[in-house]
Amino acid sequence: MKKVLFLAAATAAIVSSCSQSAESVIEDNDNNIETSQTPVNMSVYTASSTRAGQPGNITNAESLAQNGGFGVFAYQTDGNDYNSTTEPNFMYNQAVTGKTKTEGTTSTISWSYSPIKYWPNDNTAADDAGAIGETNKGKVSFFAYAPYANPGAGETSGIIAVSDNKHAGDPTVTYKLATNSSKNVDLLWGTAGNNNGKTVSGSAQAGDKVANGKENVNVNLTKMKTNGKIQFNFKHALAKFGGNGGIKIKAEYDESDNNTKITVKSITITTDGANASGFTTGGTLNLATGVWSNPTTSSDVTYSTTISDNLAAAIKEPATVEKWSDLTHTGVTTTAQDVFNTTEDNGFFLIPDATLPNFKVTVDYFVRTEDSKLSKGYSETENQITQTVSFGEAKAALNKRYSLTIILGMTSVKFNASVDSWGESTSEGSESSANVNLPINVTDPTPTTGK
Repeated sequence: MKKVLFLAAATAAIVSSCSQSAESVIEDNDNNIETSQTPVNMSVYTASSTRAGQPGNITNAESLAQNGGFGVFAYQTDGNDYNSTTEPNFMYNQAVTGKTKTEGTTSTISWSYSPIKYWPNDNTAADDAGAIGETNKGKVSFFAYAPYANPGAGETSGIIAVSDNKHAGDPTVTYKLATNSSKNVDLLWGTAGNNNGKTVSGSAQAGDKVANGKENVNVNLTKMKTNGKIQFNFKHALAKFGGNGGIKIKAEYDESDNNTKITVKSITITTDGANASGFTTGGTLNLATGVWSNPTTSSDVTYSTTISDNLAAAIKEPATVEKWSDLTHTGVTTTAQDVFNTTEDNGFFLIPDATLPNFKVTVDYFVRTEDSKLSKGYSETENQITQTVSFGEAKAALNKRYSLTIILGMTSVKFNASVDSWGESTSEGSESSANVNLPINVTDPTPTTGK
């Protein structure tokens, strides 16, 4: 029986979805009556369907709170729009932390920060209908990232730096991948959410895109109601290859064959060295635009992970197989199924806007066929196949997962017979008429029946 592994690589967008609307507790009344000083409140909206998690996995508001909350930079520009020439004069790397409150079966997250800041009151049109003047002079722009960090000198991975408090320009976060892929920190970027209304009008403030921006961010916001909140819609600022839900496996063989089972012993994924310019290991994220810059590369970094313990139960090689009845697993089928168990791990973070690296994928698997004529009651073959997955010159995209489908190509053993007369050999050294194609699957143009 000949076995060939085919690897099909595809991209899949990571889609933001509502997991929990976390409410701030910094409110000074419940009836929307405007006061002379209105506190700046915040809430978050996180992507529960994405799985680009750090250890602890930032996939919803609760895990965001558990992993340190988020950091905010804020710029007050009076009556002018944000133009990336101002230093953070309203908030600088402000930590916003969350606390879980449970009432009955309902849990909410309360977000708080200190010192509390208040919306400007410069005759804004957001005040009540009797306000004097119609010009908004109280514009404030907010930018966020997560998890919150206050990095110092000597940081070697994760968030290793943030722009300083005198930096006149877009705030930035500098990030570096860990040398051990299992230690990588998830990084989130705060885009604009569905902000509450200003005051009387009740209209939402959707933020806007800045020049070269990838998403709307919370720029040029004006005074909100006392219970209004700036909402950050956090997206994963990195790209990811693989991980739970990102790697699937199936086999190609005769579906009527009920006597064969395929189980997986391990799957090993490594970066295939570096591309010509080196593997991108870090860079700087612009919190206003979502654009990465200043890439750092290394030709020495090779990520590697071997999946064995965390394989899905349906495909996992049993601890012992002494008889056919020990093979209770469904095994690999003709329908693609997830490689991993439910735990999110074994994925590779990638720096967006950089060329995707090549990956080597090695699959160690068993093929067993029930056969009562054999002493063990079945035949058994262990196979180990390695293939390289290349994305060419494609660039990694922010908030995207790159997924993989492993296809095990199975060729059944077939027989045919014919009788020919005696004759002379046509073999002439290296140009022998006999061709052997192993272990490549060869398609017979006129296949015989049987397996």
